[in-house]
Amino acid sequence: MKKTICIKVAALVALVASAALGQAAPCPGQTSVNVAFIGSPSVINGGSYGTSGSDFAVFNFQNLAPANVDAAHLAAFDTIVLNVASWELYCNINNLSAASKAALIAWVGEGHKLIIGDSECSSQDYSWLPFPFTTSNPGAMGASGQAVIVEENTLSSTDPMSPYYVDMNALSWSTDAVGDANVMVTLDPNWNIDMTAVNYLGATGPVHTYAEYSSDGVNKGLIIYNGFDKDYQPWDPANTLTKMFLLELKQPFNPSCLGGTVTVVGISLNPYTADNPIGTTHTVTARVANQLGNGIAGVTVNFAVTSGPNAGTTGTGTTDADGNVSFTYTSNGTSGTDTIVASFTDTSGALVKSREVTKNWVGCAPPEASCTPSQKVANNPRYYRELTAKSDCYAAAELQLFVGDTATPAFKAGPFASGDVIRISQGAKATTKPGSYGVAAIITVKGQGQVWAVDPLGAVSAIVICP
Repeated sequence: MKKTICIKVAALVALVASAALGQAAPCPGQTSVNVAFIGSPSVINGGSYGTSGSDFAVFNFQNLAPANVDAAHLAAFDTIVLNVASWELYCNINNLSAASKAALIAWVGEGHKLIIGDSECSSQDYSWLPFPFTTSNPGAMGASGQAVIVEENTLSSTDPMSPYYVDMNALSWSTDAVGDANVMVTLDPNWNIDMTAVNYLGATGPVHTYAEYSSDGVNKGLIIYNGFDKDYQPWDPANTLTKMFLLELKQPFNPSCLGGTVTVVGISLNPYTADNPIGTTHTVTARVANQLGNGIAGVTVNFAVTSGPNAGTTGTGTTDADGNVSFTYTSNGTSGTDTIVASFTDTSGALVKSREVTKNWVGCAPPEASCTPSQKVANNPRYYRELTAKSDCYAAAELQLFVGDTATPAFKAGPFASGDVIRISQGAKATTKPGSYGVAAIITVKGQGQVWAVDPLGAVSAIVICP
């Protein structure tokens, strides 16, 4: 039996000002059904992944031998648990061949879920992952300690009434999961923090993290790293290790809908991607925070469009009391994809960069206009017409409509909003005057009325006759 050693973790004693989970709409992502352990659920250093009981009955578990990790075998599963501490891998990730590692990454990039655990293993070579990292690994010290939840999400919550509740007090002081934990010490900005811990060696770092990865730009695979020691699993206290594994399996993916509010490098940048019409503006928001998730005020953040049609566009701002600062720029009117990065200089003088985010600028077809009889303001639609406009890029409220006269080329009435009603009739001269009682204008035309729409970039619709 291990001797429990208490570690002073004053740096983590303070309450974490975590982002609230809120009552968000259900995530449209997939959930795990067919799950394979590379190796097996057992852990050579003690413990095992729990797979029995009613909570786990919804999953189909199988073991996948390391030698069989290839595209053909992976195709049968939506979720892979890479148990580095299994008897088959024996705490050596290089017992997976280079070809197997490549197949695993390709499979994740197609929109699947990979859960990595390396309980009490020595430091592993994760350079083959799309987002590499190294860890501080104390080994089997039997040490208790303290970990904190940094981001409230569907992987963990501090709220005892939440279905995602994880009892951090029990995890920290009633098991050796934290003191013996492997924590990240070299960091990639694509990893987001769920939990942070201090291990027996005194290393403070992310211990439960996640990252989304896509190989085709469409599907979003999810990678979860769990560095906690699993000695007590599956006999652990309620709402601790086994609950965490259950939440990892239940976690949606492709997409994950996880917040990504605190990256492991200290600066996050959102949104990750967005589509907008050319010629409009785009805003990204950076957040500078410590590894407890607390925002840092007064930090100068530099923004840069590093590639794409607006490459070379830059901006600078200072974080507010919550650690947030935003940057807005305007498209130059060219379609394509911009890549944007935010950065700051930390107290040691090192340049810290965010993950890359993208903005897709989409060219628009001209808008469409219509003029149809209306009974909005009168029972007799003889003279009343409703003007409407639509676009594949812009909301109707962003479009303008105009009315002309086929017999008077210089005549133009407007602008009108989509949904406006006009009264239009023929007369000796083209005129317009204000309407009333729900009528936007009273228009007289000498020939036939004609209507067109214009979008914010000045693109003009085909002209339609207003009968």
